Amino acid sequence: MSSADEVRTTLEEWAGHRHLSLTVVFTDIVKSTQIGSALGDTKWIDDLSKHFAQARSLAASYDCHIVKVIGDSVMMVFRTPTDAVNFALAFCDGNGN
Repeated sequence: MSSADEVRTTLEEWAGHRHLSLTVVFTDIVKSTQIGSALGDTKWIDDLSKHFAQARSLAASYDCHIVKVIGDSVMMVFRTPTDAVNFALAFCDGNGN
């Protein structure tokens, strides 16, 4: 998973300060190992790519920074807990709004 926003700045550059309180959010596909085994590699990679694309697209709507991808998860930070919760709710809805 890569995007211009991820490559463009480091976390410190994005945050604007070295000492700052941020809210961390992880996306996750529950039971991903079982799902991947059941779907097979091709379908699983397609679904995983959609998961990452949805996270990236929705993240662009918020002032957040994608820190890294860890397996089937995306780790990102938000300046406020409200933005983090709103992102998480929209992500779970799957509609981006």
